[in-house]
Amino acid sequence: LGLYGYTFGAAQTATSTADVAVAESGYTYAAQDNATVTLKRTLLAGTWNSLVLPFSMNETQVKDAFGVDTRVYYYNGVTSNKFNFLRHYYHVIQAGVPCLIVPSQVNSSNEYTITGVTINSDATTVSKDSYIFTGTYAGSTVMETGSYFVGHEQNSTAARLYNTNSGEKIITGLRAYLKPGTTNAAK
Repeated sequence: LGLYGYTFGAAQTATSTADVAVAESGYTYAAQDNATVTLKRTLLAGTWNSLVLPFSMNETQVKDAFGVDTRVYYYNGVTSNKFNFLRHYYHVIQAGVPCLIVPSQVNSSNEYTITGVTINSDATTVSKDSYIFTGTYAGSTVMETGSYFVGHEQNSTAARLYNTNSGEKIITGLRAYLKPGTTNAAK
């Protein structure tokens, strides 16, 4: 469990509250144990959303926040010019590790309360097969040419994978994107 960012003994620690909220410089957070977090992030139900969080969420926390049929996927490389994402069996979210999430329900306020988490992780990357799945907490990140990201058409709830070959694209915090790791990356 330690590999997933979980800690033991949180029940003996005093609780605290924290907001993981957007600021001008990006999403901000302070390291805390046994925190009740108010997560402020727009998500769409029943479709792909990229996500990276500074805390882990166990299966119960994921279901309570995003619905009982929520699915969580992690990047697993490229095969035959297609990106592979593996569904996590227990649908947990690992601190700092970018993932794709398909929530079965979302809050119209775009606020989610998660209790009993340890906030302690910077966003990390997952490198495999010439691509790097990169999470960001920054208010805006310019994605390099050749990157891919999950996006939604205006007035649509259907997600699709977009590339940055047609100009500069910006991604906002608590999201992730795939960027080429070498000059011969698959497309």
